[in-house]
Amino acid sequence: MKPLTLAQLVQVCDAELRGPELEAPIQSVSTDTRNLPPGSLFVALKGESHDGHNFVADACAKGALAVLVSRPVEVACPQLIVPDTLIAYGKLGAVCRSESKATFLAVTGSAGKTTTKDFLGSLVQLEAPSLVTCGTENNEVGIPRLLLQLEPEHRYCVLELAMRGPGEIGYLAKLCRPHLGVITNIGEAHVGRLGSREAIAKAKAELLTALPPEGHAVLNADDFFFGLLSEMAPCRVASFGFGPAPEDVEFHLWAEDVHLAGVEPARFALRLGAARVPVTLQLPGRHNIANALAAAAAGICAGLSLETVRVGLESYEGAGMRSEVLQSPGGFTVINDAYNASPTSTPEALKVLAQSAGRHIFVFGDMLELGPVSEEAHRRMGRLAVEAGVEWLITIGSEAAFAALEAEALGIQVNALSGTEEALALLLPVLEPGDTVLVKASRGMKLEAVVRGLVDVA
Repeated sequence: MKPLTLAQLVQVCDAELRGPELEAPIQSVSTDTRNLPPGSLFVALKGESHDGHNFVADACAKGALAVLVSRPVEVACPQLIVPDTLIAYGKLGAVCRSESKATFLAVTGSAGKTTTKDFLGSLVQLEAPSLVTCGTENNEVGIPRLLLQLEPEHRYCVLELAMRGPGEIGYLAKLCRPHLGVITNIGEAHVGRLGSREAIAKAKAELLTALPPEGHAVLNADDFFFGLLSEMAPCRVASFGFGPAPEDVEFHLWAEDVHLAGVEPARFALRLGAARVPVTLQLPGRHNIANALAAAAAGICAGLSLETVRVGLESYEGAGMRSEVLQSPGGFTVINDAYNASPTSTPEALKVLAQSAGRHIFVFGDMLELGPVSEEAHRRMGRLAVEAGVEWLITIGSEAAFAALEAEALGIQVNALSGTEEALALLLPVLEPGDTVLVKASRGMKLEAVVRGLVDVA
C-alpha cells in the first residue's frame, strides 16, 4: 500500500483522532500482533471468539504507530476511533483498490470457486505480476487484506468472493470493483440460510451488478440459471461449458474429447471458435474441467492468449483437500476432498471415485447449511453412492446418517458413526492395496483427520 498520513487515515476511515500527533506516515496495516510490521496501523477487529481491542497495548509495544479501534483504549499511541472497525478496514482496502491500475477479476459460485480462482491465478501470473487471493481469504476480512497488499507493479488481481447471506457479495464487490466477474454455478450450498436456489442465484448475481459496462461476465452455459444471469449482466457476456454456444454471447469456450480415468489427470481439447488446443490437467474429474474452462474464459477476456491459458491450466497443481489424490504407504489411494461438500460438488467427487480402480469406499460427513432440504439432500447422496459403485459407505454426523439409511436399504455395507476415530478404527485393519477411499464433508466436520490417519498408516 502507499504510505498514508494520520490525517489521510482520519479522512478515509471517517474517524475521530485521539492521542499525540504523528509525523511519520503509516507504511502498512495489520490485524494480527503476531506478525505486526513496525510502522503499521493496527486494526482491532472483533469476531465471534476474539476481540482485537484486547491486543491494542501489545500492538503499540511492538511498534504500531497508531491503532484503529471502536472504543477508546489506554495506550500512548494515536487512536482512530470509528463506529465499526470492520467497515473502516474495508474502506482502507477500497482506497488501495482505487489507486491500482490492475485488472480486477472476481470469482464466485456455489462450488468450484476456489479452484477456479487458483486456475485463473495460474494463468495471469504467467502474463504479468499479479496478486491472487490466498486460500479462502474471501470474506469481509480477507478481501480488504488482499487489497492492502496491492503494489504498483501488479497488473492483475484475482479475488474470490464468498457469502453467508444476501448483500455480502455486493459489499465485497463494491470494495474491489472488478472489471470481470465469474460465476461458476448455482447450487444448493447455503440454501439453509437463503431458502432457495433462486435466492442463491440472486445473491451471487450481486457480483454482476457491480461490473462496469465495458467489463465481462463469465457464465456457465450448462447451468440452469445461465439465462437469468446473462440477462442481469450489465456488460458483455462470455460463456463456458461442455455443449454448444448459447445465443447472444461475445464468445463461448468449451471442452470436447474429454477423457476421464478416475484419479488420473483429466484431459480434454479446449475449443475457442476454430482454435483447438489439447489440455492435460493435474487434477481429476469433469468438475475440474469445468473449473478450468471458467478460468480459461476469464483469461481470454483479460487479454491472455490461448497458449498462455493452456500452459497456465496445465501448470496448476491443485490445493490441499480439494480433489487431492494421495497414496498411502499401505498401497491404497485416498481422494482427499475434505475441504467442503455440497449437493453440487459431492456427486462430482463420486464420479471420480466410480472411475477409479479397486474397491470403492466413501467416508462421507455432513453437508452443512442446507436447512429444510438437508435430509433429502443427504438421502440422495446415499442413493448416488450406490449408483457410483460404492461398496462401503461410512458416514460421520447426524445428517450424513440419512445417506447411510438409503445406502443400507439398497444393499451395500454401511456404518453410521459419530466421529473420525471410529472411522479410522474400522478402516485401518481392513484396507487393502488397490482400494480407493473418497473422504468428503463440509469443512466444519474436519474429516481431514481421517485422511491424516489413513495416509500416515505404516
